[in-house]
Amino acid sequence: MNHENGIKIQKKLKLRCSDSVDLRGKFIKAAFLGMWFLSLPVLTACRQNSGKFVNRSNTNDSLIIQPDLNKKVNNASDSGTNLINCQGVAQVKFSDNLNGLIDKFGKDNITIDSLMLEGTYEETFSTIHKSKIDEIKVFWKEKQPPFETMKAIEISNPKSPFRFSNSIGIGSSIQEIEKLNEGVFQFYGFGWDYGGTLISFNNGKLEKDFPCFKAVFQMQQQKNTPSSDPSVMGDHPVQSDHPNLKNYRVVIKKIRIVKT
Repeated sequence: MNHENGIKIQKKLKLRCSDSVDLRGKFIKAAFLGMWFLSLPVLTACRQNSGKFVNRSNTNDSLIIQPDLNKKVNNASDSGTNLINCQGVAQVKFSDNLNGLIDKFGKDNITIDSLMLEGTYEETFSTIHKSKIDEIKVFWKEKQPPFETMKAIEISNPKSPFRFSNSIGIGSSIQEIEKLNEGVFQFYGFGWDYGGTLISFNNGKLEKDFPCFKAVFQMQQQKNTPSSDPSVMGDHPVQSDHPNLKNYRVVIKKIRIVKT
């Protein structure tokens, strides 16, 4: 083989190698395009859904559809806030009527009843999420439908998540209330229909900050203490700093805010 023939053979080998690389590239491009076209129906179906899709790598499903974020929330707590103020409790506002509450929570989550005290009709109320921790009672000005005007909103579940901005809620003690009120306050003695009902914050800070705030207190027996004490029982005012109350744990069992 002379030098000239050797050069010709080398050129042919380079050409074949180049053709092989080119064919390999074309094959990869074709495979990629094929996979892309096959994925189009899945992507289109996901985009047409009202929710969003995300990858779920830890399951057998490759896609999971998330719920529509605009869907109505049926929780009494207001999308992350459990705030009580003089406008309402979380989602329940004094500006709502019964139909508005039904729109928010659904008819199946609201009941209507009447409150009786000492055998006498007092008022009509609606209960949202009855017997659940986020239960809220709404008291109406009207005695019969249509119920258009709220006069009070109440919570009482021992595990209720709703609180004022200063952290007062169900279970707050009289010591906490005194501190936040910056002074003593009065409530009725225990052991009768209005037992433990707040009378006045005595012009303290809470009366100025939350003029809508009403409460009912509960006396909890402690170890080695009598079940009751006549000095703090019955239909008469009791000061929150009464010395005999130190033998008991006295806490809020019911919060009611009234329309101001």
